[in-house]
Amino acid sequence: ELTKDNLVEILKNPNNPIILSKKRDFMAYDINIQFEDNALEKLSEMAAQEKTGARGLVSAVERTLMPFEKHLPSTNIEKLLVTPELVENPEQELKRIDSDEDKNDPTMEKRFEKAAATEKKRVKNIIAKRAQEFEAQSGLKLYEDRIDLIADQALKSISDIDSAFIDFKEMYNQVKNQNEGLFSHLGINVSLADSAIDEIIRIAIDQDRDISEICLSFVNELEYGLKLVRDRMGSDAFSITREAILDPEKYIDSLIKKYYSQDPAIS
Repeated sequence: ELTKDNLVEILKNPNNPIILSKKRDFMAYDINIQFEDNALEKLSEMAAQEKTGARGLVSAVERTLMPFEKHLPSTNIEKLLVTPELVENPEQELKRIDSDEDKNDPTMEKRFEKAAATEKKRVKNIIAKRAQEFEAQSGLKLYEDRIDLIADQALKSISDIDSAFIDFKEMYNQVKNQNEGLFSHLGINVSLADSAIDEIIRIAIDQDRDISEICLSFVNELEYGLKLVRDRMGSDAFSITREAILDPEKYIDSLIKKYYSQDPAIS
């Protein structure tokens, strides 16, 4: 028989389908839901009393959140923080939330942000523990920035860690192939540093933009400058770094300055 501690551990696992499913249900109505740790512990207490194992968790979560899932989509509320108070008295908390008391409450906003940060930390910890496995499967190095990116992808897409790994690998290949293909079509050979690929993926995740559109925009920004440098320097091979993604104009300027500094005779 699963104890309360066992059930808490299940709910806190980022791969737990009960919480992921409920997050997707609310996000379908553009409502971002977060769970405080104390609330997860309360839900686990309720589930333990049913003595039905993990099924008790499903029942406890559904019973607690059903009033909110029915009512909130008809409101303009975009965030829901599941607190111990909410678990203990859902109907009372629904009335309070519906009265817009939380809307300009900095305390509740801080609690929401803290819950989100706690969730992300758990996701990152699991990714870090599985780093060697992911590196072996994908052939990609996993470092702090990448762990952060994969965590963001998992949280944004409300997916399990395995799916986030797959998504990241697909995005990596798409960025690399599309950028190098577009530049090659223009007669320019480029190699993308991993930091540049990561930055494009971060833009796609943070701004909810299509990678193809980001790559095309980036190539258009650099095309004229790279052709100019190529014609002046006689070189058609360039290394694209994260800095080039963040500030294309500054990147081109640095190439031109480097060219002139190498040949003082040029004026």
